[in-house]
Amino acid sequence: MSFLAREVFDKFVALHYQTEGVAEFHRYASVEAFSQRHESGHITLVAEHSGELVGMLHLRKPCHVSMLFVQSSRQRGGIGRGLLAAAGALAGEADCEFTVSSSPNAVSAYERLGFRITGLEQCVHGIRFVPMQRLSHNDRNA
Repeated sequence: MSFLAREVFDKFVALHYQTEGVAEFHRYASVEAFSQRHESGHITLVAEHSGELVGMLHLRKPCHVSMLFVQSSRQRGGIGRGLLAAAGALAGEADCEFTVSSSPNAVSAYERLGFRITGLEQCVHGIRFVPMQRLSHNDRNA
């Protein structure tokens, strides 16, 4: 999981960040940091194809997407949508309004997944992000 997150981040996101932000993300995506967050209640869902890891979603309960990465060659193929649907099923999607702190270059991808921008771009510890939220299933169908 850590390798996939770092690989996709380095390819698509790191070039938009200062050195501090890249270092902060690499620390956050380390194997040790994943383990610590799992001990405190985060969960990680993975997508595999023929035994190969092709996607991962890291979720802070109940409904905050901490990381969502799909192997670059498999992006726009439904893997992210499937991981989000699985997370919604685990969280009881009818009541779950997913939030995410999207990297600026991923905003359009999250919009295709039903998220909407809820605030201005921010930068914390060198990590640039745009707050976004996806309404619960019931609110989207109202």
